[in-house]
Amino acid sequence: MVKIRKNLLIKGLIGSVNKQLVLKQYGKTTVISTYPDMSHVIKTEKQKKENHRFREAVAYAKMQMADPIAKAEYQSRAKGLQKAFNVAITDFYTLPEIHKVDLSNWNGKEGDVIYVHATDDFRVERVTVEIANSTGMLLESAPAVQISAVKWECLLQKNYTGAGKLFVKVSAWDRPGNEAVWEGEKTAKPPQI
Repeated sequence: MVKIRKNLLIKGLIGSVNKQLVLKQYGKTTVISTYPDMSHVIKTEKQKKENHRFREAVAYAKMQMADPIAKAEYQSRAKGLQKAFNVAITDFYTLPEIHKVDLSNWNGKEGDVIYVHATDDFRVERVTVEIANSTGMLLESAPAVQISAVKWECLLQKNYTGAGKLFVKVSAWDRPGNEAVWEGEKTAKPPQI
């Protein structure tokens, strides 16, 4: 691999030359490398799936680069010679994470709150909370509201007092649509007399 700076003949060139050389731009640096020979490679099923996922990542990044606002947001996260396009691909591959679900303020009453701590390499776009009974029947699905950089709160709209064991599913999505899921349970106590 050769790195060339300030050469007027190849400045800004990208692509391949007669399937022998590849020219790439990283910031103000032109990098020249040999053209990869993939003719003898037999891909495994896992490699085929990964190639398909990479094509999806590239399509996602191209779509984001076509939107000036999205491109600027991704460019703001680029470091060094990194480009907005590469940040978008990384975002596509990186799943959000749910670090903590706080059920301590939820006692089965209408208006109780569930807190969720979720992060992503770029940004968590939305969080939802679902409540189901012991048979798996969905009782409530509610969006959470972001109250800080990593904290979301969900205000429940139904009363579950005395409902017994309830199952809680929390989902967090990032910009490319990757989903992280947390599942837990809580017993709704009978009303106090």
